[in-house]
Amino acid sequence: MVKPHCLLPLVLLAVACKDDPAPPPESPAVDPGLDARSVLVRASLDVRGVRPTAAELDTVLADPSQLDGIVDAMVDDPRFEHRVRALFAPALRTRRDAYPFGATAYGLAEEERLRFLRAVAEEGLNLIGYVAVTDRPFSEVLTADYTIVDPILMEAWPLSQTGDQPAELREGTVMARYDDARPAAGVLSTNAFFWRHTSTVDNANRGRANAVARAFLCEDYLERPIDFPTDVDLTNQTAIDDAINSNPGCTACHATLDPLASHLWGFMYVTDDAVTWSTYQSQNERLWEQRELAAPGFFGTPTSGRLSSLGADIANDPRFVSCTVQRVYEGLLGRDITVADEGQLAAHREVFMTAGLSLKALVRSVLKDPAYRGRTHISAWGGQPEGVDMKLVSPEQLSTSVEALTGYRLSVFGVNMTEIDFAVRALAGGGERGPTSTPSLGHTIVHRRLAEGAAAILVEGDGDTSPVAQRLAGVDLSAEPSPDLIVGLIADTRSERVAADDPAVTSLLTLWRDLSSESTEVAWRGLLTALLADPALAVY
Repeated sequence: MVKPHCLLPLVLLAVACKDDPAPPPESPAVDPGLDARSVLVRASLDVRGVRPTAAELDTVLADPSQLDGIVDAMVDDPRFEHRVRALFAPALRTRRDAYPFGATAYGLAEEERLRFLRAVAEEGLNLIGYVAVTDRPFSEVLTADYTIVDPILMEAWPLSQTGDQPAELREGTVMARYDDARPAAGVLSTNAFFWRHTSTVDNANRGRANAVARAFLCEDYLERPIDFPTDVDLTNQTAIDDAINSNPGCTACHATLDPLASHLWGFMYVTDDAVTWSTYQSQNERLWEQRELAAPGFFGTPTSGRLSSLGADIANDPRFVSCTVQRVYEGLLGRDITVADEGQLAAHREVFMTAGLSLKALVRSVLKDPAYRGRTHISAWGGQPEGVDMKLVSPEQLSTSVEALTGYRLSVFGVNMTEIDFAVRALAGGGERGPTSTPSLGHTIVHRRLAEGAAAILVEGDGDTSPVAQRLAGVDLSAEPSPDLIVGLIADTRSERVAADDPAVTSLLTLWRDLSSESTEVAWRGLLTALLADPALAVY
């Protein structure tokens, strides 16, 4: 994968204005790209996790020039926070179902197990989401002196709630600070990040340092070509240490990796108990010195060794800006960057910096990108980025879009089943590294299960306020649906406007009639399942 910071100028401009700047200039199209309706659906799923409303759809169909205004407004929707967390989850890799300690280790009830694990997994992502939706400079994710947590963590970790709670906080979270005198470094101060990326004393935080570089600088030492020495006894720690310090094949990486790692000893736990693992070990900060390891530094520049200095150094590094742009660009386009994307990355980077590192401005810029809108184009900034004409809906997007349409949520112990591996996330093609972009049988099975569950509750009619439930309110479900009703249901579920004599309407009516030979309830369930499980809802 091409690293943008290797290709782009490393000059971070000082700016004061936070107004959203204009998007990159338009460039010649190689192909026409998506129509306005398709862009509307794509942006709504990417920014809010739901399909567009009927009113939005009708507005864009009547006047495509209204598209940009509607899409821009989506970024101010509260549901944007959920999608930001999904965008950056592959960077932190904290979304997993297993951690060193669970709820019972802190005296919490066993039934709190899933909630506790989800709370740990989301801690750093909560902070990232909060910084994004409040439009703070994105560098605050590495300098904040607070964290955003599920209150259950306050019962287990040394946390105290801050004073007045911000109105922008997502329901079920609180702003808090750690009470154990740990340095303030945003995500790098969270227990969650270092519970996910653990280290032995012999590894000396090197794996953790690589996780930090990978997450915030897009620098993965494991992807570097290495001429690894074959004569090192990997069962002998002394031999390994000697090679790290003297063998050119090792020092090429360790010369910068080890000084990063020396900042992280406060999270080295020398005893294996829940209280120790919850508390920052300030007495261990200088263990690097006792073990004769590299002094703390940041890519050749000595530092104080404090975690807060590392967070600030990363936040001030131009690679942090480039990495953030890369993650948003790749996340929204649903593909890895290539050399052909170099120019557009530069353009979006300029927007991001000019807006004072506003993630909202960056997202709005990428949402207007020709490649995002399906157009392969010759960029005015250099290169010919490939347009994305089709993406696979993630397990999370499947779940949130079906819930928004119907009120149905597939959950266990109150947790969305598409967000945990032991339920259906892995089956559907998701994980801590993010959702796959490859269609699979598992994805289809989970989609079908969501559709069947939603159809069942819609037929039961529980008074939900969702669009499909409201459209069915007052409809006689013992009778055959009218073509006009099916036209409305297609608009709700597929975000399409069709005529009453459209073949899709005829096919669905035929399906209802075939199933009605068993019962009208079965027929309605079949009709609604067919609408919600349509493959068109799995791609966008």
